[in-house]
Parts: sequence; C-alpha cells; structure tokens
Amino acid sequence: MILDTSVIFKWYVKENEADTAKADLILKRFADGADTIKVPELLICELANALFYCRRLSLREKEEALINFFDLNVKIISISKNDIVSSFTIAKKHKITIYDAVYLALANRLHEPLITANPKHQKLGKNFQVISLNDYF
Repeated sequence: MILDTSVIFKWYVKENEADTAKADLILKRFADGADTIKVPELLICELANALFYCRRLSLREKEEALINFFDLNVKIISISKNDIVSSFTIAKKHKITIYDAVYLALANRLHEPLITANPKHQKLGKNFQVISLNDYF
C-alpha cells in the first residue's frame, strides 16, 4: 500500500486529528509484518514540513517523530522521470498539485492502493485506486 503524509502525520500528532486509531492500526500491522508500506521520497519533506508547522508539538517532539519515521524502515520509493511526467497529466486533468499527483502516479505505477486522509485524493477514487483512511478496515 502507498500512504500519504495525511496518514503518517496522524502517527505523531493525535490531538484534533480524525481517524488516528485507523492510522495507528496501519502502523501496527506494518510493525507486525502484515502489511508493506511504501511512500514516495517526497513524503519525507512533506512530513517534516507538516511537523515543523505543527504548534501542538515541541521542537524536540518533532525531531523525535522524524527520527522514528526513519527508524521504521518504511519503503521509500524514488520518484522516476515517468512518475513526474504522469504527475503532470494527473495534476492538469484533476486540477490538483504536482505534490498530490505524485502519490497517484506512484500508486498507478506500483498497482497498489493509496490510503489517504487527503480530501483531494479521496475525491479521485473513481479514477484511481484510492481508499479513504476513514473507510479503511
């Protein structure tokens, strides 16, 4: 499965976040070896940015969250030239950012579902294999 930042962020920030229990269940299943998680390398910067601007965590907690994420050994996938080209097409057709389109391009390339709490991704479920975190499990 492909996860986006909207899901992984919930592993580290619980307050005022919906579906944290479902996000935690994904993490538990991954830790138990039941599921494989893949993310585009773009997620690292997105997660760092989301944590950096989160006022609910101290700087130390933000740093610890990033260290923890790396220690999980989630499969980080390099973004290919074809992924970027596909992202342009997806972004233009669906009026979303390249950042959002990269996740969809990667999910298409790997033939895996994208699990997301991002409403922009969720509304594209008819065109892509997208599963809302709310509907997962």
